[in-house]
Amino acid sequence: MGITAEKQKGHIYYRCTKKKGGCSQPYVREEILAADLSSILTRYAMPEDWAEELSKRADEDEKEASRTTATYIHGLREQLSDLSRKLDRLTDLYVEQDIDRETYLARKRGLMSEKKSVEEFLAKSQRGGTPWLEPMREWIKDASLLDGIAKNDDLPSKKSSLQKIFGSNLTLRNKKVEEIPVKQWATLCVARKNFFKNRESIIVAPRAGIEPATVSLH
Repeated sequence: MGITAEKQKGHIYYRCTKKKGGCSQPYVREEILAADLSSILTRYAMPEDWAEELSKRADEDEKEASRTTATYIHGLREQLSDLSRKLDRLTDLYVEQDIDRETYLARKRGLMSEKKSVEEFLAKSQRGGTPWLEPMREWIKDASLLDGIAKNDDLPSKKSSLQKIFGSNLTLRNKKVEEIPVKQWATLCVARKNFFKNRESIIVAPRAGIEPATVSLH
């Protein structure tokens, strides 16, 4: 079930929409629905100081990840150099007839397989090891803009923001909007409700995706 618009007597009304059959839900005027949607967006808006702290933490995490990745890449390159030396030494032994062809080929296959694996790890590491950072930064940006979007009359912006928060989980029942937010937005909303209970709380997103959790800052 979704929400659809209909113009009647010079006014725009909204009601639920079912894929099959009619809908018994009453209509609601656009201005009333818009006010409700603005109120909803406000509940999911991220305070400015939270956004600043989260952005700072993201920058710190990126720097730390870069340092860790650089160390890891250096180690992989050392491994590749060592494997190349072993392959050269193996070839010398074969040329000097210190090992037979069968032994040579078996050892070479093993070293080449190991070298290929290291090269794959190296290529993956060089592509970057923080794929979660950009989605997190985008989420922080979206959340920090919600308060302003809630206060203006730009309905397309409201619609776009609501889709990010709820996906398709936004329905209209008895002239009231029913909401089931995506997990990170739900956590942000709960954190805002509890903010005055613990003024040191802030919402943060762990490295494995952007499912936020609440921690204390001291």
